[in-house]
Amino acid sequence: MDVRDREEAQLLAQVAAGDRGEPLVALYRSYAGRIHRLGLRTLGDPGQAEDLVQETFVRLWQSAPRFDAERGSVRAFVFTLAQRAAVDQLRRASVRPRLVAAAQDGSVPEPVDPVGGEELVERVAQEFTVREAVQRLSPSTGRSSS
Repeated sequence: MDVRDREEAQLLAQVAAGDRGEPLVALYRSYAGRIHRLGLRTLGDPGQAEDLVQETFVRLWQSAPRFDAERGSVRAFVFTLAQRAAVDQLRRASVRPRLVAAAQDGSVPEPVDPVGGEELVERVAQEFTVREAVQRLSPSTGRSSS
């Protein structure tokens, strides 16, 4: 394990311990651009690529306690989460990857500058808090009667 791997594992351990601040921002800065590019390649849409970044970081936050540095790197962990989230997005939206067509006509867009790290972390934190609250609702209070 090199120095970067150790530093990232330490950051992820802090996220697992509940730190919603700098460790998550640092991981975002390291991976958001690469996840966004993965999203552009697999989903073919800048908006969906941005959604992929957000969903990946929500999953990273939720899955951080399960990370085991003995079994792999943070990079592999993050990209496994991103790939699974991309597959879920494809299934959910019935979107077909357009990589081949875009590559042929040269229309692959430049990556959109994703939301700033602090703003994204705040959005992810808010979404995570809402998801937790909804999960805690009992079936009778969590569903409308209409």
